[in-house]
Amino acid sequence: MNKEKIINILKNAAAIVVFCALLTIILYQNRDRDIFGLRAKETGNEPGTAQTRSDIAGDGATGDICRVGDGVAVITPSSFSVLNIKGEGKPREIAMPSPVISGSGDYVVYHNADDKEAFVCKRERPRYSVKTDNRIIRAKVTRGGYSVIVTEKEGYSSEIIVYDGGGDAVFKWDVSKSEFLDADADPDRSRVALSQLSAGESGIEGEIVLLDMKEAKVLQKKTFKNKLFYNIKFNRNGTYTALGSDSLAYFNRDGSVKWEKKYGDRTLLKADISQPDMMVLAFSAAGSGVKGNSTELEVVGRLGKVTAKRTMNGLADAVSVSGSEIAAAFGKKVYVMNNGLKTERKLEAGSSVKKLEFFGDNKHLFVLGNSGGEIMK
Repeated sequence: MNKEKIINILKNAAAIVVFCALLTIILYQNRDRDIFGLRAKETGNEPGTAQTRSDIAGDGATGDICRVGDGVAVITPSSFSVLNIKGEGKPREIAMPSPVISGSGDYVVYHNADDKEAFVCKRERPRYSVKTDNRIIRAKVTRGGYSVIVTEKEGYSSEIIVYDGGGDAVFKWDVSKSEFLDADADPDRSRVALSQLSAGESGIEGEIVLLDMKEAKVLQKKTFKNKLFYNIKFNRNGTYTALGSDSLAYFNRDGSVKWEKKYGDRTLLKADISQPDMMVLAFSAAGSGVKGNSTELEVVGRLGKVTAKRTMNGLADAVSVSGSEIAAAFGKKVYVMNNGLKTERKLEAGSSVKKLEFFGDNKHLFVLGNSGGEIMK
């Protein structure tokens, strides 16, 4: 077999690997979709039970939640609201068949999938909206109200646009030869961190790129063979964390890698990397010597060391961390644990849990299930 044929075979194999990787990304990014709308009503106040349970608002409607300030933002195809621990809020009517939401600090950004407009709010109050020329792929917001909007762009893989707190575009970057995965901004230091995927003759390469917003140039680029990172997040001190399919990586302010935690032969089920000093990873324990379907929970600190570990029966459907509290859901069961993964209380939701968020005093949980939402304590 000549050299040219070998190269063609390698290229075809690389293309198949990239396709599988992109399919994995799509499935992960839509893991929490198909959620019912919410409308709260009081049902009781006994400790360890659901305090507030929602009715289904709409038949098979999609929606999403995220924490914002001391409340929880809830979006459905017909409304957006920020609820307190009593389930109270001021719903605002919207029309979005497939709403997507993301929050940080007191700010939240939401848009309809495949649309060209995004809305930024400080808690429930509108701050600004942005209209783009192309379809929105991803939208994030920083703790200071800047937004990172990623869109399609003809001739490129995507375009990254950063808007300031007043809705003015302050940075643009075209992603050309790679596939966009995720991005986040650190306006205080005028930087953007970008995760992208490239294909080479030897396979896929995950790339984490640090960009300078003022000069629109690359400050640092790190390449990871046969790995991809689908969630990247700046921390308050300017470091940033990248969650991947095969490892968790922590980066210094200058873009150098401080540490990388590899998963080995385990499969990551769920994760919460919102707190760099207490990140929670949930792995499938199948094939690791544990009988049956089990989950290995790990707490990872800022130095990359595992500070707590626990094996639990069943496969985790959702995890959340806030302060020193950790929650993990298995079907209808919700375990609230301390930072050592010792159970403090066990709750049961009205239906199988899809997503959960701590909010309020970090003792309350907003739980999304197959049949609606609940506020639990």
